Amino acid sequence: MKINDNKKFWSKRVNLNYKNICNNNHLLDKFESQNINKLIKKSKIFEIGCGAGSLIPYINKKIINYTGIDQVTEMIDICKKKFNDKKYNFFNENILSFDFSRQKKLYRYIISKRVLQNLPNEKAQFKTIDNLGKMLTANGRIIICESCKIALKNINYYRCILNLKKIKEPAYNKYINTRNLKKNNFNNVKLEKIIPFTNNYYFISRILNAFINKKTKIDDPLKFLALKINNNLFS
Repeated sequence: MKINDNKKFWSKRVNLNYKNICNNNHLLDKFESQNINKLIKKSKIFEIGCGAGSLIPYINKKIINYTGIDQVTEMIDICKKKFNDKKYNFFNENILSFDFSRQKKLYRYIISKRVLQNLPNEKAQFKTIDNLGKMLTANGRIIICESCKIALKNINYYRCILNLKKIKEPAYNKYINTRNLKKNNFNNVKLEKIIPFTNNYYFISRILNAFINKKTKIDDPLKFLALKINNNLFS
């Protein structure tokens, strides 16, 4: 999918229910946000692809100052109306053309929540990560919550055993190749660790639940159970 097509796709989602603008599964979106909150301390935060601000309520107590950017104008308009306070700053920017030099070493945390996988290719993903490193304080961290290729491959391996249809990457996504991520030589950051905190959720929801329930729904009981199991394991 081309960059303009990607922007059009997300622009169309503005009219959806607030909970579903950035993720069709608002329960999983909530779970991811809660776990991001566990990884941060009170500080200045920068979020790329902030969307309609779905992460903010979960990290609000940790925010000293927050800057969010998004390529969709309507998303930024929602954020400005919903979070009308001096500690919040929102800008209509595309991460691929963003001027990283103007905000050097300002932020303790930079967060990407399913944004890098919307970039056109791996080169753009890794270049963006490295550029974001220029904006970190000395002890700063980039927190990346993204879909990855190896996880999808593993899910499909077990789905095939159960004669379930393979899941494909959405047309607007390029999942992260974590093997290449580990090998890549970044100039401004280094990979600290990878936390597969949704493994249990995806195993239960995409394999077991899909096998038991041929027509799955967001609120299937097994999906609720999967999120509870992950919460207990990660906390």
